[in-house]
Amino acid sequence: MGGGGRAGDGFLADLVARIRAHRRYPELARRRGIEGTVVLRFSVRPDGRVAALEVIGSADPALDEAARDAVLDAAPLPPVEGPVELPIAFALHDRGTR
Repeated sequence: MGGGGRAGDGFLADLVARIRAHRRYPELARRRGIEGTVVLRFSVRPDGRVAALEVIGSADPALDEAARDAVLDAAPLPPVEGPVELPIAFALHDRGTR
């Protein structure tokens, strides 16, 4: 997980927790039993807005969209220098996924 300007593991943990809180499991993927991990790359502007958001590791189109939405919905994020690469897991047994 990248992130050029982060201030240690606490910063990354806060960023991940914030994004995870906005993660939503797509109902169609849930019904079909689709699981996987989507890897995203993005930048955070000084004002906390997300820029250059892209999927660099796809799991399923529905999960990819849900992962992108989680990042966008979590904004504004703490500013970071350089790109962040972040895996977002979707597992049916994970109670933290709505």
